Amino acid sequence: MRYSNKKISDFVYKFDNILPLDLFYRAQDEFNPNYNNWNYKLESKIIPEQNLHQHPHRLGLAKVSGDTLGWSLPLIEVGTYLKLITEHCLHNKYYLGRINTNIQSFGQESTYHVDGCGSDWTFLVFMNSEWNSEWGGEFSIQMSENDYMGFVPLPNSGILFKADMEHKGNAPNRLCMSFRYSIAFTFFEIGT
Repeated sequence: MRYSNKKISDFVYKFDNILPLDLFYRAQDEFNPNYNNWNYKLESKIIPEQNLHQHPHRLGLAKVSGDTLGWSLPLIEVGTYLKLITEHCLHNKYYLGRINTNIQSFGQESTYHVDGCGSDWTFLVFMNSEWNSEWGGEFSIQMSENDYMGFVPLPNSGILFKADMEHKGNAPNRLCMSFRYSIAFTFFEIGT
């Protein structure tokens, strides 16, 4: 099935059925703790020169360094696939600069943050096989000073947005008996 997309604004696009199913399931399999270590970070990292506030705490797949793509070939393959879609959507050239995985359970709230500067874009993909909107876990993004928009983390859907927009992934609520999985791919404009 081919993906479909909807332009929400000049800075936000929503996608359904974004990944071919075989690629979706291979990427989803990377979240299996039998194959990859999960890592819980309790650190806050602020990059003043870029005015970035990184995730203050989160659970994700372990990487050698937080600023690398990691060693997961399926996730790099997904990032390459999404890079082509991003370039097609935005009519510009980008390179895949960062892959961040997110694993949240009830009570693991995140804070609003940005992923990059004005020329960078993030493609967030929701990786659960099933999701009930009653479980919470919405992705929230600041559209303007007093306006926020939420997206239900439906399976194999995604949001492409400017990386300098404030956003966060909300934790699932008590009704959800599983984790909420997502992957954020950050793309940097070539030449910047």
